[in-house]
This record gives sequence, structure tokens and C-alpha cells, in this order.
Amino acid sequence: GGVEGGEGQKAAKSSERIGLFWVPERNRTSGEQEACALINWDADTAPTSLLAATTPLQVQTILNSAFPQLLGGITLDSAEQFLTQTPSVNFVNKLSTYHHSPSRICVLGDAAHCTGGASGQGCNSALEDAATIAQLLDETPLNLDEALAEFSKRRVEQGHALLDLAVTANSPKSPFLRVGFLVLNGLEGLGHKFLPSLVSPPTQNLLTQTDLPFTEI
Repeated sequence: GGVEGGEGQKAAKSSERIGLFWVPERNRTSGEQEACALINWDADTAPTSLLAATTPLQVQTILNSAFPQLLGGITLDSAEQFLTQTPSVNFVNKLSTYHHSPSRICVLGDAAHCTGGASGQGCNSALEDAATIAQLLDETPLNLDEALAEFSKRRVEQGHALLDLAVTANSPKSPFLRVGFLVLNGLEGLGHKFLPSLVSPPTQNLLTQTDLPFTEI
């Protein structure tokens, strides 16, 4: 950590972990290729130097030191936009049931099993919830309590599995486990490429390219 490149240019401390979710997109006015970036961090390892930055130059230096692999780096305009944003908090839900019969209520999607966006399956799982409750209501139109109870029975285990996949498997806290996960994921990718009948695809591929239930994955 420390000062880098002169007054007002602070680099991120080595103990601070900053994540970057990069979404390529095309500028609708100019047609040029750009990207939308989501900066994220854990509450336990909040980047105090980044949050304490007061100028675009400080933000630019911190983010470029954290992500040197970005071609061209973070621009001053982007750094200025970061300063105008208010950090938001992502929550995860792990409920034991998705319905309450006396109130005739059920919860779906993020209200039932929010994973914080780590899996990229929020919309898909919400659609599965909606399709399941619609099917059950169609099958048992005169017994709402039975339909709601069956909805929880079918979907709670899927929601728990999705949360485990998104939070536990894809984001190990320990540096050792994180490296091990990346190595294993890479070996799975190579193994499936050359021995597809023997080696399953990486977990993220199973999530995004198949319709397997989360419990099977």
C-alpha cells in the first residue's frame, strides 16, 4: 500500500479485496464498444482507501492498481462517476419455507432465495418459481393450502442448492480454497474439452448452459 505516483494518488492496500463485475456494452450514441463496471467488496474487507478517496484521480489510481489487467485502465470520467454513487448492500436469503398458508402468501425469486447476484441465476430461478406455482395452482385449484405447501416442498431445496453454489462454491473465503477452486475449475474445463464423456463441464457452465436442477449440479 502507500502513496504511488505523487500527492493525491493513493494505491489500494494489499489487504483490501476489491471485485470487478465487467459487462461489455455498445454506446447507443457513438456505437463504440464500452463497458459497465460493478465494483464490489465484502463487508469484512471493505476497501477503506477507496471509500475514503475524495478525488477522481485518487479513485482512478486505486482501481487501476487493483485491476492492472484492464486495457487502458479506468478513466477519470469513470472514476468521477464512482464518487457520485452511494454504495448499496446485497443480501442473501436462506428461508426454511416459501409460503405461509394462513395468510395465503408465497414468496418467489429474490424474496425467497436471493444470492447477491453471484450465480447470475436470479431471473432464471424466479421464472422457475413462477412456473411451479402456476402449475400447482392449475393442478389443485380448490386446495390452495396444498398447492402452497407443495410449492415450498419443491422449491426450497432448489433455492438452498442455488445459494450453496453461488456463495459457498464460487466464492471461498480462504485464499487457499479460492486458489484450489480456480485450479479445479480450470482442470474441469480442460478435462471436459478433451474427455467430455468422462469429465463434467465446470459448474458455471452447468448453471448457464443446461437445464439441470440446482440440486443435481
